[in-house]
Amino acid sequence: MHAAANPGITWRSRRPAHAHRRPHQAPYAQNASNKDLEIKAQQSRVAAGNNYKSGKAKEQIEASKQLNDAAAWEQNLDLMRTRDEVLAELKKKHGPGVAGPTSTDGRA
Repeated sequence: MHAAANPGITWRSRRPAHAHRRPHQAPYAQNASNKDLEIKAQQSRVAAGNNYKSGKAKEQIEASKQLNDAAAWEQNLDLMRTRDEVLAELKKKHGPGVAGPTSTDGRA
């Protein structure tokens, strides 16, 4: 359908919802901040641990659900990282990079 056929529809109204976001932000990022999701996942894991310790079947079933929810939130955090965030983490883990050749070839 062309905009000319329906004057109420403009080019802007047909853009995807994420089109207005900044380029460095993941297009389908969650509404909650990363820190909020990290806290939520940690709290869920603590609650699950307490439920497992109770020894009661009902609480242990709830603990399994809580652990699954925590894993899903953490996976969401991993999947929604931008390329820049992934590269920065890799640099932090592996240091400045692989060293080049040394000035000697190992012979004495």
